[in-house]
Amino acid sequence: MTDTAESPPCVVVGYDGSAPAREAVRYAARRAEEGGRVVLVYAFHPPPDHLGTPFYERHLTEHEGHGRAVLDEILRSGDPALAGRTVEDELVGGPPAETIARVARVHDADEIVVGSRGHGRLGAVIGSVAQGLLHLADRPVVVLPQGYLDARPSR
Repeated sequence: MTDTAESPPCVVVGYDGSAPAREAVRYAARRAEEGGRVVLVYAFHPPPDHLGTPFYERHLTEHEGHGRAVLDEILRSGDPALAGRTVEDELVGGPPAETIARVARVHDADEIVVGSRGHGRLGAVIGSVAQGLLHLADRPVVVLPQGYLDARPSR
């Protein structure tokens, strides 16, 4: 008889080190449940090709170094919300919304979670990355709005 048990949930999180992103990680961990997977994605715009080799390489190394530091910080933090979950990270160059959506497809994630900083009016009410994900993703996208973030106790 074939085992028909569902695989543990997998949740992809757009992570940039900000307070909204940290709250998105906690939310994703709850959604992934004990035994599930949380995939942290730090996506960055690579430098333009026209910079030329030495400048391009230096800027790319700086972007990658910053992204690796941001991901390492959350991985080393020992956040109790992540306990009992498999935590993976992806450091990927490319437009953030497209990159996060692509990583979610590759990991066959159940959903994508991002925090919103709530800057400005319409386009920035939920953030450009969140707005982009709502148009590009082929799976549910959870956007933690500023009101939700403001209502959470300080951590």
